[in-house]
Amino acid sequence: MNQATFEKQIEELILSKKYSHGLELCHEWFEVEPQNLKSYLYAGLCFLLNQNELDAQAAWMYALSEIDGNDSELKTQLLDLLERVAEDQKLTENHEIAWILRGYIHEFNHENINNLLKMAQLEILQTYQASDRLAVKQLCSLFEQDFILAFDLSLLLQTLSFILEKDSLSHQTFDFVRISANYILKHTPDKCNHLVPLLNQSVIRIRCVEDNAEVALWYAKLSFDLDSKNLTTLKLLSSIYIGVADYPNAIEIAEMAYENATQLIDQMFTKHLLLLALLGGGGYWQKAIQVYGTLKDLLHQLCDSGMHMNHSNEILSMSTPCFLFPHIEDQPKSNRLLSNKIASLSQTNLSRIYGDQPTHFSFASHDLRTLKTRPLRIGYLCSCFRTHPVGFLARWLIKNHDKEKFSIYIYFVAYQKQRFDPIQDWYEHQDVSTFRGDMNVMEIAQKIYGDQIDILIDLDSLTFHTSYEVMALKPSPVQLTWLGFDATGLPSMDYFLADPYVLPDDAQTYYAEKIWRLPHTYLAVEGFEISTPSLTRQSLEIANDAIVYFSGQRGNKRSPHLAQLQIKILNQVPNSYLLIKGKADQGAVQEFFYQLADGEEVNRERIKFLPFVATSEEHRANLAIADVILDTYPYNGATTTLEALWMEIPLVTRVGEQFSARNSYTFLVNAGVSEGIAWTDEEYVEWGIRLGTDEDLRKQVTWKLKKAKQYAPLWDAQQFTREVENAYEAMWNYYVTGNMELPQGHIIG
Repeated sequence: MNQATFEKQIEELILSKKYSHGLELCHEWFEVEPQNLKSYLYAGLCFLLNQNELDAQAAWMYALSEIDGNDSELKTQLLDLLERVAEDQKLTENHEIAWILRGYIHEFNHENINNLLKMAQLEILQTYQASDRLAVKQLCSLFEQDFILAFDLSLLLQTLSFILEKDSLSHQTFDFVRISANYILKHTPDKCNHLVPLLNQSVIRIRCVEDNAEVALWYAKLSFDLDSKNLTTLKLLSSIYIGVADYPNAIEIAEMAYENATQLIDQMFTKHLLLLALLGGGGYWQKAIQVYGTLKDLLHQLCDSGMHMNHSNEILSMSTPCFLFPHIEDQPKSNRLLSNKIASLSQTNLSRIYGDQPTHFSFASHDLRTLKTRPLRIGYLCSCFRTHPVGFLARWLIKNHDKEKFSIYIYFVAYQKQRFDPIQDWYEHQDVSTFRGDMNVMEIAQKIYGDQIDILIDLDSLTFHTSYEVMALKPSPVQLTWLGFDATGLPSMDYFLADPYVLPDDAQTYYAEKIWRLPHTYLAVEGFEISTPSLTRQSLEIANDAIVYFSGQRGNKRSPHLAQLQIKILNQVPNSYLLIKGKADQGAVQEFFYQLADGEEVNRERIKFLPFVATSEEHRANLAIADVILDTYPYNGATTTLEALWMEIPLVTRVGEQFSARNSYTFLVNAGVSEGIAWTDEEYVEWGIRLGTDEDLRKQVTWKLKKAKQYAPLWDAQQFTREVENAYEAMWNYYVTGNMELPQGHIIG
């Protein structure tokens, strides 16, 4: 046999893991061609793969020592052999062996950065701990040196992408990405345009899927350093600053983004970001109102243009701003009509964007199925099946479903893979089918359609773009919105689940979806977990006989008008205090309330701002310090109201016309309490004063709330679940037969 034949046969034996036979063939080759040192290279490789590393080193060192010092051909042949076999081992998923082989390539050639990049990928594939990732450390050391390095940029980008996908949350990964980015920026700045999109894509995943705003901010800042005018980067950076409550920076970056926006859709979305930052800060309302007016003008222009959009991100930019309408004004008739128009345009564009995909799902087979052939298949789609108000509140419906009559499917959107979440874990351990989706719209929609879901319930509404797009594609014959936010307005949605109180009687005139009103409440829970309080009146320097009002909402719910009413209440109730808590720009919120207090001649010391606590259980326990809860308007509390009522604390709410201005109203009614329900500003102040000055009235309300836990619809999650199931059956009957047979007490429209 000649050299080529020996090489081919030995490599075939290596691939089939017959290393001892390979060694025998190497010995035969040496007998035939004793002067051909290449047989030692193959022998060393067979020794190494057969876990005999010392003999492998000896064989290679002998061969290399026999060549002329100026002759590098044999060394090159060894490196080529190791490279080729390392690739083969990776393809067969022998990652540890591939890594060992690349370690030897590094020993023979320290300057081969491409080899180190491949080693880094192998380290991730083997889930090495950060401290054990030798290749990453070597790469960082090389990139920090001030000289030009020879490497494949596409391989570097591939490696960065691979490591970011597998281990984006570790400090070592960030350091590697940062050092690599700085090297590119310094030596080949024209190549930054390759790295910025990669970073931005990672920012979205880290923020949405991993739910880690802090780490997402690291990468967003790095992307900004590479290109401070990249519009996508500016949008992401501003939104993350909002997420971590750094509102001054969020405002600054949003304004920069608007300055760099040339297209109408981008101008609109950057104005939305600016408004979101201003509202979130809680103390910038005057400017926020001005921006709101501009934003609505841009939205009207966008709708009138009927523009074609080429990417789903543009649709997200158009639909998301509707979320802010109810925070600023209680005008559902005009705002819902605008939202419906935007949603219709969004769906038209989504159908066109996904036109080359099998998005036109056919439900002909569904028509033949009735409730007698199998359990009705109910799907729940949400990005918040985790530690989130929606994830917590939806548990009781999932828990109490009749699993014999209904097959329940949970579709996780942006499933958290790298972080344990107790609520997410709870959902995964129920007697339901679960799908761990990321943000791939088509994959989730196809899964829902493949599962033959009869009724699909969206819990995200406008708050998460993936869910919005999935619902627009209509992978289920019957679709409705529940719980997470107001209705979407998408033409693909059939129903919006409500109750007799949370929407006015004439609401159907401005809703695109059919309003399905449950007989009592659109939401019921079985209670809330409570821990030990960490807050006392003594720690706040408040006397035991003082009246304590409490308001705990985000800054975007604190309208100046209602805040002024709260200060008026404080002014009329001697020896009273107002405790403020909520995510916002604390400095701006304090100044905001202090100015209102000065205007009503209320001592600033009577307004106290509370710090955040570690857990929701601790927060609920601390509510016991309050005598009266003062709700916000035009955006009421939802979870915060339920928590207050469960803690048996009287609450004052201003009832409006829109969904978000009537949550507390329906909760109070369904807890058997009418005290505190105000239909005007004047009544809001009157109830605040009465509940603050009339101790007997407070006791009566507290007693009602205590007794309500035994019988009220708000706390009867089992009865609520039966009512929801009755609604599902009626919806399905109407879909199959066209005959709407309503269970007693159900109302449509």
